[in-house]
Amino acid sequence: MSRDLSALPEQPGPTPYALNVVFELRSTESAAAFDALVAEALEGIADEPDTLVYTVHTPEGQPLVRIFYELYADERAFLAHEDQPHVQRMLKERAQHLVGSPQVLFMHQHMGKLPRGPV
Repeated sequence: MSRDLSALPEQPGPTPYALNVVFELRSTESAAAFDALVAEALEGIADEPDTLVYTVHTPEGQPLVRIFYELYADERAFLAHEDQPHVQRMLKERAQHLVGSPQVLFMHQHMGKLPRGPV
């Protein structure tokens, strides 16, 4: 995802930006390979200061589904995250393990409680 950051409107302060992404995996083998790919990317994501939360969930009774919840300091932080080599590799390699395109919901936070430290 490439976007001109100067096109984003100035915010009076950081506005948290989140994603909820649902992936459906092809098989148990694809799930294991996908999980390994994500684990590798997480090593780099751990060093991204404005990636506040990046978690992967498996719904009960759905072993071939992964749901990501990602929370960024703001939309600029998300775009910076997307440009990282470890994320680009994951984005490129993940398709072979998926049934179809992921379902993505982009969200701007307007109220709530934010995390206070590393997860």
